[in-house]
Amino acid sequence: MRYDCSIVKTRMGYALMHPGRVTHLHEGLITTNGTRYIFVTFVNP
Repeated sequence: MRYDCSIVKTRMGYALMHPGRVTHLHEGLITTNGTRYIFVTFVNP
């Protein structure tokens, strides 16, 4: 993994953005409270 960072808890209304390539591995953890919304988009420069 290129960067060793993690997000444990975010504030309501925040969004996380990251490159979706192999250099930035990511995962979705189980939602234990509330609703999770996922917005996927692709940008082709």
